[in-house]
Amino acid sequence: MDEVKTVVSRDGTPIAYARYGPGAADRPAVVLVGGAPGSGADGVPLARLLARSHAVYVYDRRGHGGSGHPLEREVEDLAAVLSAAGPGAAVHGTGTGGVLALAAA
Repeated sequence: MDEVKTVVSRDGTPIAYARYGPGAADRPAVVLVGGAPGSGADGVPLARLLARSHAVYVYDRRGHGGSGHPLEREVEDLAAVLSAAGPGAAVHGTGTGGVLALAAA
């Protein structure tokens, strides 16, 4: 991932994320939620494509990459990244990330 930042989830766990693209005031951000075995780096190719028109956030799910543990609080983690992405942000999930996105909705 590019420059990695962190947000703090509700239980105090640090969640690592990176932002791609400048975004535009008339377009919502997009948050990519990867599958369980990988890290946010897996979403970088899609993030770079989407960054042409949106601000895109990829993050390390709990227990992966630069994010902390335990695994049972992932909906709160996604909420923290969505807060960093701003109002109206969209979510795209693959594999178990899709299940997580649906649970958060």
